[in-house]
Amino acid sequence: MIGRPIAKPSLWLGLSLLLSVSLVSQLTYATPLKPSHLSYEEGLQWQVGKAIFEKLWVAAPASTRSSDGLGPLYNARSCHQCHERSANDTSDVTRPEEYSDTSRLFGAALVLKLGRHTLAASDPVYGQQIQAHAVGGLSAEGLPQVRYVLAPESGLSMPEYRLVHLTQGALAEGIQLAPRLAIPLIGMGALEAITEREIEALADPDDRDGDGISGRVSRPHGEQGPVGRFGWKAGQSSLDAQALLALNLDIGVSSNLFPQGAGDCTPRQIACRTHTFDEGLPEASAAMTAALLFFLRQQEPPAYNRVDATVQAGQQLFDSLQCSACHRPSFNIKWGEVKREIWPYSDLLLHDMGNALADPLAEADASGREWRTPPLWGLGQQMRAGKRAGFLHDGRARTLEEAILWHGGEAQSSRERYRALSSQAKADLLHFLESL
Repeated sequence: MIGRPIAKPSLWLGLSLLLSVSLVSQLTYATPLKPSHLSYEEGLQWQVGKAIFEKLWVAAPASTRSSDGLGPLYNARSCHQCHERSANDTSDVTRPEEYSDTSRLFGAALVLKLGRHTLAASDPVYGQQIQAHAVGGLSAEGLPQVRYVLAPESGLSMPEYRLVHLTQGALAEGIQLAPRLAIPLIGMGALEAITEREIEALADPDDRDGDGISGRVSRPHGEQGPVGRFGWKAGQSSLDAQALLALNLDIGVSSNLFPQGAGDCTPRQIACRTHTFDEGLPEASAAMTAALLFFLRQQEPPAYNRVDATVQAGQQLFDSLQCSACHRPSFNIKWGEVKREIWPYSDLLLHDMGNALADPLAEADASGREWRTPPLWGLGQQMRAGKRAGFLHDGRARTLEEAILWHGGEAQSSRERYRALSSQAKADLLHFLESL
């Protein structure tokens, strides 16, 4: 088991949540299997956490106390909606040249953050992100729209976003839109178990070895704080903070860690603040958040399997292109009382990925050009299940090849080596990535 001991939810809470989630059992996604190493009691807690992950929150006050607390403004009604339901395969979708509702491509998975190339990213009225939905009696903040244009240098299709029907006036001067897809939840507990010392040992911010790779450690809470490892820019140090902040901002549900009952409503959004039904308690109780975090921590990492000769050839190419300099293949961790090797293909460091992928949101101590190396494990499994809304932070890449061709900055030389490969070598490399 990964993580600290946590409180056990009551049997009644577990049964009520399992009953309520049955209403959304028709949602299609690859349901995670309960890890075999869990005891009977832990297995029950895992099931309760899964139910909380899937359940639809409703506006307060509701007849079911454990399900109310939605909003007042929100982007999804459940964790599941962002991380699973909307993750459809869009590789064959024609990209709109004229502006279209983002739900056409992304459903509830894409969130528009607000930034201005500084750490003070929040809009004084709209807050940290645009909420596309609202509970009864309120209006959503605005409707996000997207269109695709050809990038002049690469010729690749890239998204442009705008907001229409803004209900509280224009954004503040300098505020720009920064789109974010929901991050994959594969092996979150295993990533949390990687020691800070191992992550720090991989950093080379001044490129002293001269290989052109200068990854650095994220420190969201200052130089003396813990290492950041979660989120597109490693802006969170713990799974607790990553998950419960999303619960608060995206669904509007408060917890002990983020007690704001109004979610992302700012003091200037008077109607939103007064619409909050506040009983002085977190809308997600300590038992509920404990079960949710247990479920997230216990997602079994994908197994390492390299028996296919073509996959092995692709892996050798992956190394020769220097992709593994950032996408480090493996770590040794302690999973509960058991030591094991995991294969996330990430160093969890921040890397400068160049202007083409830069955006206006500077998160924690990461600039707009810097991104955490995203883990690649589970990539093929999600692709085979049709569970990708696109690749990279905003889903702009429809294929793995497009994702590679968007790489710049520290990865530019690897990208150019990829371009120079034969068709067969490219196919072998992509086959390897699809095997992860």
